[in-house]
Amino acid sequence: MMDIHIKGIVKSSLIDYPNKIATVVFLSKCNFRCGYCHNPELIFHEDEFPDITPEEFFTFLDQKRKWIDGVVLLGGEPLMHPGILEFMREIKKRKISIKLDTNGTFPGIIEKAITEQLVDYIAMDIKNNLAKYPETVNTQVNSANIKKSIALIMDAGKKGLIEYEFRTTVLPRLHAPQDFEEIATLIAGAKKYVLQQFKSEQDLIDNAFKDEKTYTIKELQGFTKLFDGKVETVEIR
Repeated sequence: MMDIHIKGIVKSSLIDYPNKIATVVFLSKCNFRCGYCHNPELIFHEDEFPDITPEEFFTFLDQKRKWIDGVVLLGGEPLMHPGILEFMREIKKRKISIKLDTNGTFPGIIEKAITEQLVDYIAMDIKNNLAKYPETVNTQVNSANIKKSIALIMDAGKKGLIEYEFRTTVLPRLHAPQDFEEIATLIAGAKKYVLQQFKSEQDLIDNAFKDEKTYTIKELQGFTKLFDGKVETVEIR
């Protein structure tokens, strides 16, 4: 049996996969504990939500194949599931594009997915300046793995094997202008970087973040200038 835990599906989305109509698959488990995470139920309460079996998912996918261009895998951290590559292989057998959302802590699996041509688009979170990762994600992080994933993704992009973006959810208590200078150096040469404005409408891992002040769009626009000459395209989302 495929070792993967699907906890939810958005049957059709126009916003999660650029230029595609996609089905979004929510997977449980994460090795980070970001206080501002919008999916705490996937991390702390996964047993309260019954699994959607892979068989049920593929039955749905086969029924809706005419109307679906892509599948988005997110969580949680999808690469924590031992069966993730097998799951991706089954999707690709159906000639459907895959977008993977990941935190970049499993470069070995990213490399296999790229090598086997199992992934078409990777969105990797850059949580912060590497020195501030532990306080941002509330656990220790192997920064070498983050850097290796960045390098793998950028190299695959240059070779035309995948499309990709790096992105950061921005909060004033965690991110200062100098952090973006460090991030710009970390991903220098990247094709695309996205600054995501923090939103607190949903339950969070740490609901103290619900009262968090956010940067204004004008302030975020100021941060984009720190990437001039280092990143091809910078967007605000």
